Amino acid sequence: MTFKCKMCGGDIEPIKGTNTGKCLYCKSTMTLPNSDNEKIINLYNRANELRQSNEFDKAQGLYESILNLDNTQLEAQWGILLCKYGVEYVDDPKTNKKIPTCHRTNKESILTTQEYKHIVKNAYGKTLELYEKEAKEINRIQKGILEISEKESPYDIFICYKETDEKNGGRTKDSVIAQEIYNELTKLNYKVFFSRITLEDKIGSEYEPYIYSALKSSKVMLVIGTSQKNMNSVWVKNEWSRYLDIMKKDKNKTLIPCFYGMTASDLPEEFILLQGQDLNKIGAIQDLIRGITKIIKKTPKNEEISDELFNKFKEMLKQEELKREEEERGVEVKIYKEKCPKSYSIITFLLSAVVATFYIILISNSVFVSNNPTLYIKLLSDQLVIIFGTTSIIYFIAYILGFSSRKSRRISKYLYIINLFIFLLFSVFIYKEYNLTFNSSILGIYIFTIILILMNSKWQLKAETTLIKKQYAEEIKQLQKETKKNFEDNPHTKTPIIAYILAIVLSITLIFIVFMKPKNIGAKNTNENQILVTIDYINVRKNPDSSSQKQDYIFSGNYYNVLEIVSCKNIDNCPNKDGLWYKIEYIPNKTGYVYSGYKSQNGEYAYSKYIPKRK
Repeated sequence: MTFKCKMCGGDIEPIKGTNTGKCLYCKSTMTLPNSDNEKIINLYNRANELRQSNEFDKAQGLYESILNLDNTQLEAQWGILLCKYGVEYVDDPKTNKKIPTCHRTNKESILTTQEYKHIVKNAYGKTLELYEKEAKEINRIQKGILEISEKESPYDIFICYKETDEKNGGRTKDSVIAQEIYNELTKLNYKVFFSRITLEDKIGSEYEPYIYSALKSSKVMLVIGTSQKNMNSVWVKNEWSRYLDIMKKDKNKTLIPCFYGMTASDLPEEFILLQGQDLNKIGAIQDLIRGITKIIKKTPKNEEISDELFNKFKEMLKQEELKREEEERGVEVKIYKEKCPKSYSIITFLLSAVVATFYIILISNSVFVSNNPTLYIKLLSDQLVIIFGTTSIIYFIAYILGFSSRKSRRISKYLYIINLFIFLLFSVFIYKEYNLTFNSSILGIYIFTIILILMNSKWQLKAETTLIKKQYAEEIKQLQKETKKNFEDNPHTKTPIIAYILAIVLSITLIFIVFMKPKNIGAKNTNENQILVTIDYINVRKNPDSSSQKQDYIFSGNYYNVLEIVSCKNIDNCPNKDGLWYKIEYIPNKTGYVYSGYKSQNGEYAYSKYIPKRK
């Protein structure tokens, strides 16, 4: 059994391993029913055929029949959704592909319907992807229709009828009668939806927003028919069936079947409980209009009132409306806001960018001068995370506050000083514990941060007009005058004196640390017994014992004075009995023991090289 395309009716070639297929005619890829039941497949093909003919109600009935046979059929759920939203697939002239258009507008998004939620929950893979893509497109079209329809002014009456005779392509008698009724109603100042005139400047694909707006707003629908066939024709039934659905929710709406050349028994069975109007009777149209005026309490314009008086009345209403709008809108008041000068913003940004660059250099290369910076960062990783994490956050906050207002700018200066203080403490700690000096990145951060602290700027006052309620307008105007005067008296951002003092103190301390070189204990001195470290680093122990407390590290390429040599032969806990323990001064006034390593074939030890003093 062959599946038929739900877009054009052509044959579908299933794609193996999925519940999808491709139309051999229009080349569209679509979802397929998950069934090999011949009866179900026949129902699908027939339902799709009816939907393609825009007979949505009949098609929906067949999809529901499929669910009665097999309630797991997701494609039947999807078919019901296509009918509810009146989806027809038309050719896109730009892409030559089939795209959806909607003939039934619904305020409920297709994405929130129970049917769609059920489909999304149970579908998967390519099938789910196609359902979601199609639903999003239908939802987009529906939104566009609703946006247009909301802009339309409401209608009083909707005239539903068949316009074109399918045999000769001319007007039907239904159309002529409908226009006669339309003319009489418009004379009485009713706003009437009559497609022949209302939609005459629209193309077919644009009809739906205006039809939906009229269906939703009209208080009365007149269904005009001269035959049972015309009343049940696709587009006529599409309109009156939708109006009946609206009537179920809105009891103030009325549908009046109006028939000519037929009897009440020939009317659609959906009209059985409705009061119809037989247009065969003499004076039927007058009776119809009289009935409508009872339903719609609309007073036509009194022709006895002069045009001059009428125009004055309209102008008075207009002035009252403008006055009311002005009261609701409020009073325009100028609100003054401090603005940071662009030049200051640019300079501050550049300085902060330089500081950020130095941060990156510090983290990616080394913090201080060291013979093994990579290892050094590894050893100090915890401290680095705390220091650089904290200072980075403070720098960012200080940078943001620098543009908010002049008061916040003062706070930003203190935050910059706090950062310098943190760096200073960190530097002293490194100098004291590791005997290392600054590098250019640290100096750069100090210098550019001090510039940020000492920078001043002339701020600008910008006025923005806003609407304020009348009762608050005068109070706010007075406050804004004071704001303007205070700014004009002091337009500059002054750096607090304490900020200058702190910056100077920190600068002097910085210079002292930079130019005070540490004692160089790593320099080669042949007047003393020394060792040269030949590997990346060696642990410094408190005692000549491999299980003794670890005190620090010494790094590759550095020389250290040997104070004492202890052989491993007399030590129980030693890696190798041929090894030695050297007592060294690894930092001024701090001593410890380092292990020589294993002796190699050339007689030297693996971790260090012993250099005796010059004789």
